[in-house]
Amino acid sequence: MADALAGAGLLPPVQALMQGFVWDVPSPAQSLPVEALDAGLEPSTGASPAMALGESPLVAPLAEAGLWQRQGFKVGTLGLMIGYADSSELTEVPPLHPLPNAPAWLLGMANLHGNTIVVFDLANYLRLDLAHASNPLPNTSISGQQMLLILSHGPDAAGVIIQGLPERLRLSPEHQTASELAPEILLPHVRGTFLIDEQIWFDLNHHSLLEALEQELQKH
Repeated sequence: MADALAGAGLLPPVQALMQGFVWDVPSPAQSLPVEALDAGLEPSTGASPAMALGESPLVAPLAEAGLWQRQGFKVGTLGLMIGYADSSELTEVPPLHPLPNAPAWLLGMANLHGNTIVVFDLANYLRLDLAHASNPLPNTSISGQQMLLILSHGPDAAGVIIQGLPERLRLSPEHQTASELAPEILLPHVRGTFLIDEQIWFDLNHHSLLEALEQELQKH
């Protein structure tokens, strides 16, 4: 992400911000690594153990049941899902520090444990209002407080705003449906589409999506 910010001319403001601003570092109690959620611990938001994200961080078919596990999350009303190894942390939304001349879907920078993380508004980037106006999906009500989900790890990590807590999903082949239901801009990053309990979930290739965001940043 640093290369993308540099290419977009946004790296100097980030560096100045880091040098001249006293960060409000979130309390450890406000965030939770995915592994801790996976083990059944409760987030500081008071969620029940039933909201734990799963029993294994591995994304693989369950040996005998023929099922896959994913963590599903909402961006606005859109259902997305990733493997447990594809994200590193879930936290309450910390203070965000906007960057000058950044596109509207780049909300700014956040400090997590001393690390600077770029935060994206995927609902804005994916033009969800326009997509849903022409192609409404089931279960399109928005509920739950906004959270920050960190995709990927280390220097490749980036944050996205999600609606409410992620949930554990178990997939089977009969859940699969047409990927054409995805917003057009999302289609290149969809590995599969599944209908579970009347909610459509798009299996997200987060590496591909983050690369596309980087390329878009370099155009600005």
